[in-house]
Amino acid sequence: MKKLFTLVAAALFATNMSAQRVSIIENGELDLEGSFASFFIKECGINDNNPAPANEIAAMDGAQSAILEGEGPDGANCIKVYSPVKEKEAWDTQFWIVFDEALFSPTQVSVSFDYKASEAGLKTDIQAHDQPGNYHHWQVFQGTPQWDTEWQTFEEDFEVSGSMAGQPGMLSIAFNLTQDLDHPVEYYFANFVVKAKIVILSDPEWINVLANGKCENDYEACVYPATVTDGALDVHSMTANGTGLDSGIADGAFYVESKPDAVNAWDSQFWMVAPRALEAGNRVKFAFDYRADAEASVTTQAHALPGTYNHYDIGIGTLSFTTEWQTKSAEVTLSADQAKADNGGFQSVAFNLNEDKTLQTKFYFDNMQLFFDDSDDGYATSDDEDWAAEVEKDWATGVKSVKTQKAQKAIYNLAGQQVDKNYKGIVIENGQKRINK
Repeated sequence: MKKLFTLVAAALFATNMSAQRVSIIENGELDLEGSFASFFIKECGINDNNPAPANEIAAMDGAQSAILEGEGPDGANCIKVYSPVKEKEAWDTQFWIVFDEALFSPTQVSVSFDYKASEAGLKTDIQAHDQPGNYHHWQVFQGTPQWDTEWQTFEEDFEVSGSMAGQPGMLSIAFNLTQDLDHPVEYYFANFVVKAKIVILSDPEWINVLANGKCENDYEACVYPATVTDGALDVHSMTANGTGLDSGIADGAFYVESKPDAVNAWDSQFWMVAPRALEAGNRVKFAFDYRADAEASVTTQAHALPGTYNHYDIGIGTLSFTTEWQTKSAEVTLSADQAKADNGGFQSVAFNLNEDKTLQTKFYFDNMQLFFDDSDDGYATSDDEDWAAEVEKDWATGVKSVKTQKAQKAIYNLAGQQVDKNYKGIVIENGQKRINK
């Protein structure tokens, strides 16, 4: 099997992986000589809408939030967050614990810290953000800290969900500290410990699983182009010689034509389809070239099989098509929303070509690649025509019935070379590795 990329990354297909809980914050003991990049504060009236590290806001004119030396439990240092009287929302004043790296579903996280407030009986919402201030989800913990005037310890484990992670992942925990009271409140935090169960993989093998991604042959395995006309599926796509990136006489590209009277952005769509579904936590890589006959914006989504919607964002974002070829690449750790289990997981990237519902133009795609690590299961690369021909058997002319397909008649060694049945060693047959004796 052909090895296309070798990266040190977390890919959950692999067998040579391990997992361990590691700290994802720094200076949890609040050493005054250390960094405070893991602790951000927004104090209402001081740095509104501009969260800052705790040591920076402590130095701002008029700020009453501060780092207090020796005033935490057993003489530890602590952070005081001052919350003035409510002006608008519970998030007028906020405090964040910021991670060293973004986390994705389904990462396991454990959190503990000491805390108290200037009065008892208070309640606070605790949210998932990426960068401080970029809201993702309304709840992180199942339990909620019960504020008291005496120091106590909060401890809880949680799993990062797809809603918490979003894109580009969950990077911080936000405490909404403003109370609906006629007087200010002071909150105190100390002794932070935050650890995550990180999957560590050495030297994974990334494999491109799109057949005919270069669009050099007539078959259309692993792509699915279609438009909807009067409620019926109507394919407007072909391999067009001379339209590809290299513009050679044999260089092709797939195109899909958008409709000028569209009702929805997804009335014209194009899909890149993997040979099998992937689960939340799996890492995938995308790469493709694209252009159009007119300037246009195109949104991208995560689907199971084409047309089975999972999530509005697959990590590619909105594409700005022009008449010139451009290249796009992205690497994504699939969230629970992107790889929705009830729909069978993630299997295709959808391109919505009718964002401008009045525009009729052709959208071209070439050199399409979809990678995932193949250390465990055997899957053919894009230049394996035997495998692609097997996929093609399940694709009818016109509107295609997409099916998961990984059958291979041929036998391959681990270098991707086709071998006969007398070959001795580890071989790949029918998508599975086995020892041929």
